[in-house]
Amino acid sequence: MNRSILLTLGATVALSASAQRKKTPTVYTPLTGVSTEEVLPVAAYMIKTYYKGDIDYLAWGDRHLRSYWINYYWGLGTQCHLKANFKVDASNGLEIIMDPVEMYDTDSHRWIGAREDKRELNIKIEMVEHIRARLAVPDSVQKAKDWFYTDLRVNACFFETATELAGQRWFEAYLRDKAVQWTVPFDDVKANAVEGYKYAEHYSADISNTALDPNADVVKRFQIVKYTNSDKNVMSSKGSNLKVSGYFRSLTFSNDQFLITITEALNDPLPKTSAQATESKGGGALENADKLKKLKELLDAGILTKAEYDAEKKKLLGPP
Repeated sequence: MNRSILLTLGATVALSASAQRKKTPTVYTPLTGVSTEEVLPVAAYMIKTYYKGDIDYLAWGDRHLRSYWINYYWGLGTQCHLKANFKVDASNGLEIIMDPVEMYDTDSHRWIGAREDKRELNIKIEMVEHIRARLAVPDSVQKAKDWFYTDLRVNACFFETATELAGQRWFEAYLRDKAVQWTVPFDDVKANAVEGYKYAEHYSADISNTALDPNADVVKRFQIVKYTNSDKNVMSSKGSNLKVSGYFRSLTFSNDQFLITITEALNDPLPKTSAQATESKGGGALENADKLKKLKELLDAGILTKAEYDAEKKKLLGPP
């Protein structure tokens, strides 16, 4: 091949690359008119699938989600990472804010602060355009939402800062009767635990930030009970990771743990556990817990007598 042909080919490749670059926005433009219930799931799903990362913070009331470290290279192969914050403001606009960038120092073998540069701007542009494109496709939005609201890691981040009442509202809005499929440690199986079912399978999901960061705090724990008539897991070993699938039927809070009830099918009867028995005696478990707390405060303040306190408590919980 002669020199003129090589030059022509080179010019064609350069022109093609230049044309491709023009299709990609070079200016960061925030999203406007977004819905928190859609944009945060889409952002989290992008982090998981596109960047192969995770989230480590979700403050739903503040409409704020943060990714865990996203790794990339800058300059001559320098390893860097950053965390991206996705915040929905009062005017329903999405802003992406990068936490301070860190780069890996090969001499000291530790991460040190680095200056945000063009590469970080390009990542931010890439993120907002990815989210913008996904929001324009209803099926993509639904897929992200189906994953987001039932993912245990997402729920662990939510419950890390949620109050009991917020947890109950989250369940009512996003979890009740939703299909789930998790892989979690198997704890035990008990026979004839609840009328109408042969077995109650017990699982734990102590999902914590320590899985991502050894210095992080542990988030709230989950205890999962699946009621079933299947013999499938009777011979499973304690501590083994098993796939749990079914329908999310109830969520209660006790001893700083969120207790999840799952059934095999959506039309299976809801097991009459002690928590649901409490609901039938005057309100949900979380609501009653709040009322009991207030009654105790009135007792301690001398506003209620011990007899009055016991009478009101009995109204809430019923006889022992």
